[in-house]
Amino acid sequence: MEHRNYESWDIKSRCIIQKLRLAISEKDKLKGVYIKRYFFHCLNRKKNGTFIKIKLMGISFVNLNLGVKYGNEIITNILKQIKEIKPESIITKISGTNLCIYIEETKVEHVKDFIEKILGITRNVSTSVSNVKISANIASITYKDDDFDVRDAVNKVDLSMFNAIRKGSNKYEIYNEMYESHINIRNIEKSIENNEITLYYQPKVDAKSGNIEGVEALIRWFSKDYGYITPDKLIGFAEHSGYIYKLGKWILKKACIDIKELNKNLNKKLSLSVNISPYQLEHEEFLDEIKDIIEEVGFEQELLQLEITESKNIESIKDIQLILKEIRNTGIRVSIDDFGKGYNSIDYIKNYDVDEIKIDKSIVKYIGNNPLFIESLINMVHTTNTTVVAEGVEEKFEYEELQKMGCNLIQGYYCYRPMELKKLLELAKEA
Repeated sequence: MEHRNYESWDIKSRCIIQKLRLAISEKDKLKGVYIKRYFFHCLNRKKNGTFIKIKLMGISFVNLNLGVKYGNEIITNILKQIKEIKPESIITKISGTNLCIYIEETKVEHVKDFIEKILGITRNVSTSVSNVKISANIASITYKDDDFDVRDAVNKVDLSMFNAIRKGSNKYEIYNEMYESHINIRNIEKSIENNEITLYYQPKVDAKSGNIEGVEALIRWFSKDYGYITPDKLIGFAEHSGYIYKLGKWILKKACIDIKELNKNLNKKLSLSVNISPYQLEHEEFLDEIKDIIEEVGFEQELLQLEITESKNIESIKDIQLILKEIRNTGIRVSIDDFGKGYNSIDYIKNYDVDEIKIDKSIVKYIGNNPLFIESLINMVHTTNTTVVAEGVEEKFEYEELQKMGCNLIQGYYCYRPMELKKLLELAKEA
């Protein structure tokens, strides 16, 4: 048979051979798994389907104690069982303990069933290392409108994985179920560029004089395509997805720039309060990043106050008291927001050394029924030399009662609504 010169083949034939060679050469040592390049090469041609990421826990420990070979045997066994469930699935190992899977399934109930079966496989893995259990966290996203996008899928699954891990071992999260489709990182960053996401400022007023002493920065999203998106939806997405750290840095920097310019132009020293998520406090570089922003902007750090919402999440943070102390040692003030809304508010007075307590509006509304309770609460906070702010004040009688009780600062619609920087500048000029 005459030997054919590869160079004489037509372009279509060459492509077929190249793809075959690529497929053969791109197999990982683990049976049935392609390496990343070929896996994503396949996915780039997909229009619909589900992208799944699996993070295996305990494998690294096995590798260290019994060797990589034993760890690979465990992974191979897991992969074999996954393939038995979904023979048509495409799988890659993107690192020693991370797997990615593509399946053509688009029905949520079927995707859930597949994920739960994978978790069942990992739960039943046995190792010869005592007290070591293999577990997994899984995240996924499904596309069913001919809109499969590999880069988008990878980003969103990574965000969902962050929250799946926070839930604990053998937990999963499906991106599509957690977030409205238009609330995503791409739209957030685009909206920031287009000034659709901006900051409003609500003044904090001295209860005795009525003068504006400071402002609180509040994020607002006015989308041209989707209308007004509430802050709780935006912040909720950012917290659950892990994007809160980046968004929080943007808020802090913009707020510092805005209020620095306002104080400079009006020769004032208004303080600035910025809300900080408990998730930001957990980041090991959090305080260094804040100090870098302050230095870069040239903001007077004694005018900055970080507001932390009273919640269970604060208590779960390791060394929270040390973190708050380190923040205050820099000259930055610390405030506990929504005080009284939680179930163990007194602990915040007793255990945490802070500069300010903000009484939640739900407590303020109680002032007509039991003013002695509010007054006692204010007096108790004052025993720790802590400033008291009442938020959500909407009625004149609330303001007057709080003034009599010795509340230091008032914040709410009775005094001022949140406003754009331009309006705040005009207001501060007149004040």
